[in-house]
Amino acid sequence: MAQKIIAQDFYKILKENFEHERVCVDVRTEAEHDSECIANSMNIPVDQLRSHLDILRSFESVYVYCASGNRSAMACEILENNGFKKVYDLQDGLNGWKLEKLPTICKEKNRLPLMQQVLIVVGAIVFGSIILGYTVYELFFILPLLLSIGLLYAGFSGNCLLTKVLIRMPWNQHKK
Repeated sequence: MAQKIIAQDFYKILKENFEHERVCVDVRTEAEHDSECIANSMNIPVDQLRSHLDILRSFESVYVYCASGNRSAMACEILENNGFKKVYDLQDGLNGWKLEKLPTICKEKNRLPLMQQVLIVVGAIVFGSIILGYTVYELFFILPLLLSIGLLYAGFSGNCLLTKVLIRMPWNQHKK
């Protein structure tokens, strides 16, 4: 099982000279990586990890992170199932890293972080459906209920369906 590493220890390891011994892999989407990431991290989205195993085999240790720790746990499992022995997972992902006020870099300044986009969409739908519920038709009050069920599901499962929709939006596509 991959070893969980707290943000401060992960940071100390990253400050050391990596060369060919270690690699830091961000398993979030390209859009998320471009909006904010840990310096010197390689971006390999978790759904593409299997096709990049040969590249990663040239390193002795693989350090993995995502936004919150869910996708990195899946990535660690893929790596271990494919024979990797030294796999390390950033506990609480980039969110935990930022809570510790550790440095990040932003490659693309124009894009809002995905979680912020989720909050804006949810807020707009709740606000709009409450206004429409009072002014147009009472059934609009069902939309906030459906959103709350979706948020509960996302919270318990770590799988946000709205995030999966937003990732596919044109403004979140990686610019080649």
